[in-house]
Amino acid sequence: MLLTTGFNGAALTRYTDVVSISKDLTLTICNQVDYWHSKHAIYFASGGLIKTGDGTVTPIVCGGAQAPLDPVPSAFNSKKCNVLGGCRYIDVLQKRSSGSATTVLNKGEILWVTGGIWDELSIHNGETSATMTPCRETNLITSTGSDFNIGNGIPLPQARAFHCLVTLEDNVVVLCGGGDSYHSVSDQCWTLDYILEEEDSNDWTLMAPLLQARSYHQCKVLVMNGGAGKMIVAAGGIDANNQTTDTVEVLYLPTGGQDDLLLTSQNWTTGPRMPMALAGAVSATTGNQSVLLVVGGVPVWGENGIVSKTILMLSCDSNAGHDLVDNCQWTINDLKLPIGRAFSTGLLLPSHSIFTGK
Repeated sequence: MLLTTGFNGAALTRYTDVVSISKDLTLTICNQVDYWHSKHAIYFASGGLIKTGDGTVTPIVCGGAQAPLDPVPSAFNSKKCNVLGGCRYIDVLQKRSSGSATTVLNKGEILWVTGGIWDELSIHNGETSATMTPCRETNLITSTGSDFNIGNGIPLPQARAFHCLVTLEDNVVVLCGGGDSYHSVSDQCWTLDYILEEEDSNDWTLMAPLLQARSYHQCKVLVMNGGAGKMIVAAGGIDANNQTTDTVEVLYLPTGGQDDLLLTSQNWTTGPRMPMALAGAVSATTGNQSVLLVVGGVPVWGENGIVSKTILMLSCDSNAGHDLVDNCQWTINDLKLPIGRAFSTGLLLPSHSIFTGK
């Protein structure tokens, strides 16, 4: 798992740490691996892995804020996408944005970058200022083998920033939480069956809302029942009172649960609380998608300098039913990050893969 960029408690960072996860879920940290460093120090970026036709996988980090530190990005967001392992930029996004959310489509061949806070810069009496607004715009990034193409994706149903986005099978996407204005926190969720060849036929469908509004949270898909069922887990973040939360909620999807009718008929249920409240962490799934890692983050919202080095692990019985409270348990790993990280980007590199910085 690559942990790159973010806020380390004192400054923005461009450095990348690698957390290695063995089959028995033993964690090892290889800190500051030069090859994977970002080109510039940023935070509130988003990223993912893009597969190419020759079997390689490329980590890409997009957007992010380069501004003076603040609990939320202030100005001078980036439009660029940084190819890790190549220390170079590719084409630009539609708007300067931070706090966007990404997911993959077409089994990893396309990276979808959605929403975020974008800034419109203006100069008055020699002073530069920015108007910051969440946006609906999205971008699709694909590999050409030797380079990358960036095109426009379908817009989000509403302007969103600091939301979460997950892909189920067959390009069915679920979007939850975030904010539709600069300081708002939402409980709304939508689903979309993204048909790339038929842009005009893509319609977002409103789902059951989260049990509580949350932003700067984590969402991942866990596989249960030996692969016969899935859960979307929404964990942590900040609530409607702008306080960090340790609450967790899940949306259980039985076999075939990516169907729009099944998705829209399911309700969120309460999951086991995290050992500590965290917002702005990064997460990944491992162990055949039955284990969730939540790394770093801030335990107290709005207090600069307090950044977690903690690695939390939610372990589930992969053959268990959909009762997450009874069949899954949080633990605090003995291993700590070499530096605290918040508002960073986490990318899970599959084992035995070939990586390229093309």
